[in-house]
Amino acid sequence: MQSTGEKKFDTLEQVLPAGTTDAELATLVEMFDIDRDQAIEDFVNAIRKKLERYLNSGIDQIGRHETNRITGQTLKGEITGAVLVNHDIKVRWRHYLSGWPTELEFVHQTADGGHRDPSRGEVKPGVSDYESRYQRLVDPELWSVAVAKHKGLWGKDPEVLDVDDSNSDDTKRSMAAKTQKANIAKMNVAAEHAKNISLKNQHDMEQAKAAAKNLAPKPLIDTSTMLDTD
Repeated sequence: MQSTGEKKFDTLEQVLPAGTTDAELATLVEMFDIDRDQAIEDFVNAIRKKLERYLNSGIDQIGRHETNRITGQTLKGEITGAVLVNHDIKVRWRHYLSGWPTELEFVHQTADGGHRDPSRGEVKPGVSDYESRYQRLVDPELWSVAVAKHKGLWGKDPEVLDVDDSNSDDTKRSMAAKTQKANIAKMNVAAEHAKNISLKNQHDMEQAKAAAKNLAPKPLIDTSTMLDTD
């Protein structure tokens, strides 16, 4: 049995101009092929699922969210004082000492943005700052979207947090981190030793210059005290 695409091709062969190229014919056949309809449907479904993952990821919440926390209220319900609370959502890279793959996490920071006077609308600077301990990770397929949203709203790239995972429950990961810590410690000791040697060499050089200056031969006759006989 002929496919729908093949039947359409037979028809097009009779009605299209003789100058139609193979590429044009192939494009037309593909357009009428029922398999292509399935491919388009699969593509649309894939886009729909990715959009759902984005909407459920929390990326669209990146930014600053302001709320008011009431700090004073009369018996009649009149507000006499409130605190402006800033809830900031950002993303941050996590770099692990063990070499574990880098991760991107959400960072939730809550701070008192200031004490608001409802009658005058004035805001005084706040003092407290709090960052939630649990940070949700961003799906790797959405990293570029999350970073772009963060940079667009906060005006800079995400911060980088260096994580010491030497106490990880994963034995191999923990050992890798401990080995890396030991190597870094050795490198720091070697760098400090090289710095001390450099400083000592510099000191010895300065002392040698001073000694050479003191040992330089002096003129036998002090010409500065000679009188002009002319």
